[in-house]
Amino acid sequence: MPRWLKIALAALLPSVAGAVVWGLGERLGADLDRVGILVGLVGSPLGFVLGWWTSRETPQPVETSPAAPSTRPMAPVARPPLCLGEVPRAPRAFQPRQALRARIDAVFAAGGRAAVCSLAGARGVGKTHLAAALARESLDAGRPVAWLGAETPGQFQSGVDLMAHELGLLREGDPPEETVRRVREWLTARAEPYLLVLDDAADPDLVGPLLPPSGAVRVLITTNDRDFGHLAELVDVERFTVTEALAYLRERVGPGDRGGARRLAEEVDRLPLALSVAAADLAGPPRLAYDDYLARLRATPVEVALERPRGEPYPRGVAQTILRAVSGLDEPAHRLLGELSVLSASGVEVSLLGEEARPALADLARTCLASFSRDGSVVLVHRLVGRVVRERAEREGTLAALLGRAAGRMDEIFELGHADLWHRLPYLLMVAEQSQALWEHARPLREDPAAAEPIVELMHHAGFCLNELYDGRRAEPLYTQVVAARERLNGPDDPATLTAKHNLARAHWSAHRFTEAITILQDVAEARARTQGPTHADTLLARVTLGQLHRDAGRYDEAIAMMESLLPECARTLGETHELTVAAGSSLAIAHALADRPQVAIVILRMILAQDLADPRLRAATQGVLAIAHQRAGHLDEAIELYEEVLEGQTRALGDDHPEAVITRHELALAYQQAGRLPEAIALLEHVVRADEALHGPDHPTTVEARDALAAARRTPDGSLAAARRTSGEDQ
Repeated sequence: MPRWLKIALAALLPSVAGAVVWGLGERLGADLDRVGILVGLVGSPLGFVLGWWTSRETPQPVETSPAAPSTRPMAPVARPPLCLGEVPRAPRAFQPRQALRARIDAVFAAGGRAAVCSLAGARGVGKTHLAAALARESLDAGRPVAWLGAETPGQFQSGVDLMAHELGLLREGDPPEETVRRVREWLTARAEPYLLVLDDAADPDLVGPLLPPSGAVRVLITTNDRDFGHLAELVDVERFTVTEALAYLRERVGPGDRGGARRLAEEVDRLPLALSVAAADLAGPPRLAYDDYLARLRATPVEVALERPRGEPYPRGVAQTILRAVSGLDEPAHRLLGELSVLSASGVEVSLLGEEARPALADLARTCLASFSRDGSVVLVHRLVGRVVRERAEREGTLAALLGRAAGRMDEIFELGHADLWHRLPYLLMVAEQSQALWEHARPLREDPAAAEPIVELMHHAGFCLNELYDGRRAEPLYTQVVAARERLNGPDDPATLTAKHNLARAHWSAHRFTEAITILQDVAEARARTQGPTHADTLLARVTLGQLHRDAGRYDEAIAMMESLLPECARTLGETHELTVAAGSSLAIAHALADRPQVAIVILRMILAQDLADPRLRAATQGVLAIAHQRAGHLDEAIELYEEVLEGQTRALGDDHPEAVITRHELALAYQQAGRLPEAIALLEHVVRADEALHGPDHPTTVEARDALAAARRTPDGSLAAARRTSGEDQ
């Protein structure tokens, strides 16, 4: 069915419900005064109506009509962006490590298939900076680079989604594995040079499906895991050689005591990260002699809590170097480093930290405890530095405070993007990733409600908003973690746990995973009835939502039967004007509408419009739905007249290119095309394409849809109804 109808019908759920209840009341001989009170409630869900009206996206939220997923990917872009992701900038006194570089070049020079090279080594040996040097060299030569973090499944999938979006390959509603497959196909088919870096990859099974089997693409993986040798040519990255360590200290600190430099290099196991932190301290101000620094370094206490990770060098001198640098920070820099250490290793945008953080950032950069992306927009804390800071905080009992401050900062950033979710999606995705990083770093404290609660609430908040944007695919992992946390912290039948499960079902729903969603909601409804009673509002809500799920899964008979049973029960228990009663009636009406009964919809909508709908935008939405009902019934003249009236009011009140006006103009164009008024349809669609490109960008699915509609209209040899229906997809 047409996208517009699905959205518009969903937008008027409460209004239609009021009309249905009115009709039922008249048929049953109920008191018309009481029925009138119920009908008067139709204006209450304005905010919900407007949320639907401002977008033509069509995934499945709670209490909305179903929407079919798109079957067409975005048109692939002719030229990928030069740089995708955050490539680290070159550190001071960077050592090119020619022997390692020669081995990488040898792997990339091998022909016959895609070149995949894995830089394997312990943390702090310089794998990422070596990969970044190759990336910067490629960018300087005009060859595009994609830099994706691959430490966790969420971080990896976020990077792949971003890459798919930038390449015009992202498709609404696809599971993650399908997006990975589509990007892999693009990489395989690429004939021109392209560098893909997967930084800090942890799981060969996770990144393996992305690696192209052939083509001109070069893939560089940095990892601590030598098992990546099964997927790629393995290049071992060790600590600096003595020559490299001394060359680094000479360039970074200056010529001087060669013996002292050698002693320091051995003290910190010639680990590049530790040498960079020590060199920053040595260079001052004030400048320190090597032996003086060594004496102070050896006096820095390191507790047993800093254990050596399996397979990684973590000598005492490395931890002492980092802790000495941390101890020299002033309070603002110390606090900021603590927050950054419990956030994602992919970094935080500098602009989100505020102007007051700039002195602290400068202090962290000066001491080499933090670095920046190539363009300086993102601040990064090395994973080994972060681990030292977190372990010390855990030992000192301050980890919960660090996590709480970082969660609070993310919540503040989240509020920046909360007012207009549709246009501030990057903020939301960033908060979602950071909340998962916080939850990972809170592992030692997950049983402590005081420490875990702020992070669980942050994940819940981010997941809820992703659900509001009908992005169930991204909301699912968040709510899976929230449900597990709630079960541990609150118990399986606690209301907060059941709410989290309800929202997980919503995420499955909008991801079109109806079976999983129905199974979860059945359990929620049974648990609500058992613990809160069969007539509790939460129990009824679960049952109503379950009916809506059956409806959107195409099980109209089951949905109608459930809603016909629930409607009088909701009215008797909660009252005829309660929002849940209205929602039950609305769902019943929508189920009938989706069963292709447009005449019934027309009668109901005319009854609604006969009421005093004071808000003009709500009246316009109702008229738009009535226009769709007439259009489905074949009453094109009535539909066009209503569309034109709605469009005139919207352009006068909201502006010519307001999203609501653009939506109406698009649907009016389709009605013109069906009525044989082809020149008028083409003129409107040209306007729609220009407006969508300005609002969403040229590769957004909405823009692509409008552009395809325009191309189809231009190809239509006549304005016949059959041709127009084929164009609009009604015969599919």
